[in-house]
Amino acid sequence: MLVDADGSGITQAHYTDNPGSWGGVVSQRRGGVSSFYVFDPSRNTRALMDVRGATLLPLLRAEYRNIHEEA
Repeated sequence: MLVDADGSGITQAHYTDNPGSWGGVVSQRRGGVSSFYVFDPSRNTRALMDVRGATLLPLLRAEYRNIHEEA
């Protein structure tokens, strides 16, 4: 687990990592709210979703969306 703290050392967020490899952050808890990162097949982060599956922050580039929407 990775902890994000402010300048006073107060925890702002907790992040969980993908087991077995560093750099695969799979979730965060900030302000008592959990959210989850969504990855594409190439392991690029594409969205941040809440526990209900609603997209909080889409991270798809416009050109990536356009290619897949046309297919």
